[in-house]
Amino acid sequence: MDKIIKDFLCYFKIEKVNDNIFAISEDKIGYRANCFLIVKNKKGLLIDCLSGVFPNFIKCLEEIYKIRIATILLTHAHYDHFNGYDGRIIKELFVGKEDSKWLEKYYLSDAYVKQEISINSEFPVGFDLQKYKVKKINKYKFLSDNDKFIFEGTKLIVIKTPGHSPGSLCFYMPDFKYLFTGDFLYFGEIDLADEGTSIHDYLNSLIKLKRLSIEKYFVGHNHPIIEKNEISLEKLIKNVGNIIKNTEEIKNFGKISLKI
Repeated sequence: MDKIIKDFLCYFKIEKVNDNIFAISEDKIGYRANCFLIVKNKKGLLIDCLSGVFPNFIKCLEEIYKIRIATILLTHAHYDHFNGYDGRIIKELFVGKEDSKWLEKYYLSDAYVKQEISINSEFPVGFDLQKYKVKKINKYKFLSDNDKFIFEGTKLIVIKTPGHSPGSLCFYMPDFKYLFTGDFLYFGEIDLADEGTSIHDYLNSLIKLKRLSIEKYFVGHNHPIIEKNEISLEKLIKNVGNIIKNTEEIKNFGKISLKI
């Protein structure tokens, strides 16, 4: 296990936010996805769980932090955020209802996913791309808008934010004014071209988030943490509104992506 842990620490970039929160970046994969680990009382909560290209991803985290991880909150059901799931370890997996169908049967073929994940990527030693598949998960629970999830005394408020996916969820930690966004927000091109996306929903979700007091954003791709002064929701709302206003065939918006 020591060698596996060493390989793990070489493969992933881990950023400590505070004594209880860690950002884990799969930055050697071309799309540079992130997930987040919350640790308290020798227990761990994962917000998303990456692509699963590294074997025993969750078990390694348990070994490194000397914790037991039994629960995952998914921001959305895209394979690069849920395929690290391990049903032998995880007892509870929570997801937005509208995304749950993709856990049972993913909307992209394994062949397409293999091609997508291989772009500009460096895989861990021993990884066999030909054997890589999107997992089928049929054991999950739903989270709804304004649900309150308590992990070892830490409160997270569920905010339904459709747009990037129909069941996209953000998790707001009011004690710190932290927002975990998944792929709803990050620096780069936010995909509004995939199945289930909606620019109208995206705009409405942005307006909903504008009501929150946010100090840090913990995001799904590229650099995992965005400070409040690095992004303007007001500007983003205006830009998305202008796209909608100036695009004649908005139902075919999926040809482009939104840059922030």
